[in-house]
Amino acid sequence: MNDEKLRLIGNAPFFSALTPEEQGRIAQRMHLEVRRKGETLFQKNAASNNLYLVKSGWVRLVTNGGTAIASQGPGSLVGETDLFLDRPRSHGAVIATDAELWVLDREDLVKLLVESPSIGLKLSLAFGSRLALFDQYLVEHRLRPLPSFSGLKDGALLAIARRLVPIEKKKGEFVIVSGECSPGLFIIESGQLYLHSSEEGGDFAELGEGESFGEMATLTGKPCARSVQAATDAILWVLSADDFEALAEQHPEIRLALSKAIREPLLAQDQERAVARLRTMSLFEGLPEEVLWAVSGRLLLRHVPAGEFVFVEGAPGEALYLIDSGQVEIVADARTARAILARLGADEFFGEMALLTGRPHSTAARAATHTNLWVLYRSDFDDLVNRYPSISLALSRVLSQRLAEMDRRFVETHLRGLKLLAGLSSGQLEEISRRLKPVRFRQGETILREGDPGDELFFIESGQVQVVRGSGLKAMILAELGPGDLFGEMALLTGNPRSATVTALSDVDLWVMSRPDFDDLVTTYPNLALALSRVLSERLRRTDERYLRQPPPAPVVPAPSPPPVRRTARAAPAPTRAATAVARPRPAPIVQPAAVAVAPPRPARVRPKRDLLAELKQGFTGLATWYGSLSRGAKVRLILVTLLLVWLIGIAAPALVLSTLTAADVTSLRGAIAFVQVETTVPAPTGLPVPTEPARPLLVPPSPTAVVEAGEAILMEAAAAPTEAPTEAPLQPAEPALAAPPEPEQPTATPTPWIIVVTNTPAPPTDTPLPPTDTPVPVRPPLTNRAASLAANPPATPTPSENPQPPRELDPRLSALGVVIAPADVKPGQKYWRLVKARWQNEQEAGSDHTIYIDVLDENGNRLIGEVVEIRWEGGFVPIVTENKPPNEYPANFPMYNCLGSYAVRVAGLPSDIVQGLGLGTPEQPNFKIHTNFFLTFQRVTR
Repeated sequence: MNDEKLRLIGNAPFFSALTPEEQGRIAQRMHLEVRRKGETLFQKNAASNNLYLVKSGWVRLVTNGGTAIASQGPGSLVGETDLFLDRPRSHGAVIATDAELWVLDREDLVKLLVESPSIGLKLSLAFGSRLALFDQYLVEHRLRPLPSFSGLKDGALLAIARRLVPIEKKKGEFVIVSGECSPGLFIIESGQLYLHSSEEGGDFAELGEGESFGEMATLTGKPCARSVQAATDAILWVLSADDFEALAEQHPEIRLALSKAIREPLLAQDQERAVARLRTMSLFEGLPEEVLWAVSGRLLLRHVPAGEFVFVEGAPGEALYLIDSGQVEIVADARTARAILARLGADEFFGEMALLTGRPHSTAARAATHTNLWVLYRSDFDDLVNRYPSISLALSRVLSQRLAEMDRRFVETHLRGLKLLAGLSSGQLEEISRRLKPVRFRQGETILREGDPGDELFFIESGQVQVVRGSGLKAMILAELGPGDLFGEMALLTGNPRSATVTALSDVDLWVMSRPDFDDLVTTYPNLALALSRVLSERLRRTDERYLRQPPPAPVVPAPSPPPVRRTARAAPAPTRAATAVARPRPAPIVQPAAVAVAPPRPARVRPKRDLLAELKQGFTGLATWYGSLSRGAKVRLILVTLLLVWLIGIAAPALVLSTLTAADVTSLRGAIAFVQVETTVPAPTGLPVPTEPARPLLVPPSPTAVVEAGEAILMEAAAAPTEAPTEAPLQPAEPALAAPPEPEQPTATPTPWIIVVTNTPAPPTDTPLPPTDTPVPVRPPLTNRAASLAANPPATPTPSENPQPPRELDPRLSALGVVIAPADVKPGQKYWRLVKARWQNEQEAGSDHTIYIDVLDENGNRLIGEVVEIRWEGGFVPIVTENKPPNEYPANFPMYNCLGSYAVRVAGLPSDIVQGLGLGTPEQPNFKIHTNFFLTFQRVTR
């Protein structure tokens, strides 16, 4: 190698700080150029692509106007400053005399710095600033490997690298002194340092190349907890505190990344302050000083940037938080963060109940400003409880007090809004709350089925339900109930099966009370029975308004007879009451089942009154039998309820019916009234033709105890039973007109229940009488708007042989994720796998987990081992088997790697519900592989 070249490099500014070996490596990458006098070497603002070492001749530095700034001779460097700072040329350069120049290209210098970082660091120290060409090395080899910066993107890392400045520390020199504010964040380039506490017996650690320190002090602005001293000569990169604040404003993710990764113990002065604060907390009140100092010694300093959440609702309760500085807001929902429940400042605390109970957080906590927290984590708290039994005793005391207070608030918040319980005392509400269990139904699910046994009472906390009686064309909406309402009470009071079907109109949260608990509470608290009477009375009033105060129907315009049929040629029969009902608004004709002939209208108007009273007496007899099945003490305590039912069924309802039947103008009632009558079969009048097909009944025979589920009374019976469409009898040859129908013969057949319908809606009039038959022509009574809607779109009604199905407990967030459940296609009496529970965890709740967890249960809710679960995706399939695991772990799991909409889950061996649309992601980012979890529980049931 040219000795003169090495001599020039060794004497050149900046390069003289390098070792001979490093100077030789630079010399290898330089090449010689010869330039003539007057040539332009480079112009101002041109790209800085080279630096020049003058071997011979002179180079003049000039401005744009040609004014000379300086002249550089042999051994001088030209253009190195702009190249080191990676900026355009700050001036121009021309050749003053013929010259020879050693040239180092930018690309060669960058490669050299990557191969030998020590060269770049020494050049930076000699230059007095970081070489901009050194940025990529800092990003890849010093910043990205740090745990606190590993998650940052290249833009943020490059911004940090551009503000790093190299410094040298001699052996024994202090970089940071405990108790003093840190000058910034440090990264070790070379050498070793000691990190130790100034307190006697404090911790001690060695730091080496690539490690960092000073982050927490820079982040929080608090004094340093430990000192750092150079064990050898060391070179460090430093990001000053001022530069960090400026960077954090431009790149908030830098502060967030540090705050998540860094935790440090408290300073001595902070521990003393923490002890004083702990004394005032109910959890640590009265504990010895030794215990309080032990607790403060376990506290760790944590920084939370403004706007970031300390925890969200549903997250595990892992720590107790005390506020050192800043402000924290407690919010009800982390997604909206609108409902602020509380604002907490310095020296206040939160999160203690989740830590004590082990339950997930019911609220979220968000930093309103940059906040410093003192945190006691669960692992440290559990260790302290084991070491100091006095903490365990204080924990039990506080826990019982807090839980009692939570129960009281829960009772007042959730149960006071229920209409039946609104007037009860706080003590009575607490007693009732112990008898209730929560349950949730999704929109469209059936809660109760007509005809099922009635063993439970339901209170609506949120959502709406619909009460429907009958099915198909006979279906009628009885009520739509909302928050505060109850249903299912009539089955508990009478012991009869459910008389209506209740379906969820929206997602609904219910409280359920069993029959034994209901009987016990009613006998214990008579005012509960009184409240129930008010609810039932209100139901009866609404029924009266709905069915007895409807607007009159529009008058019916007579329709002309079809031209092809000339019925007017026939002699009309003598007018009867039925014929009169065709000509003007009168009650519809009385219709019986097919095997029963119609009774003459006039006796039918009189006889049902007497038989209605007999039916009511029979109902009272059944009610007395129900009372007789109770214990003697229960009979005494239930006397108030008995009187209430007697008043409702024995006085109010019959009085309404009797007043209706004795009204002067029946057509003004504008509603349908039905009651039960025992009638006999009447033979057809002599001489009347018999139709080829018997007429179908207008209404099915009702049960003697037909009572509407929600206290609608027996007035709903007729309105809930639409009939078949009118059937026209075939035309007969012309016959002599009959002067009058003959009187009916005495009944000879066995009595059969039937229904008399009185309505104000006339049949369509016609100018031609119908041919005589021995059976009345059925006429469909008018439907209310809701009944007509149901007739057009009848709701799905379960087959009577179906078994009650366990409710589904579904996470309300599943619908936003696009997750759907495809029900198993099974028949009544067939076994199948039913999805009974599905839960989702978002990114914060799942942590780094990304798994589908599955549990499989038998009919009794016991876990099944060895069942095959199928996980399917497009073009793939894998079976997994439930294993014998601890009760708190799911027996089968499958890791997810694809986004939402990728996976479907079912249980093999039987028909199964299929959960579709599972995968990674959130409702806001469904196409991103964000780590989330699903928890599914299937149960073997019989349809």
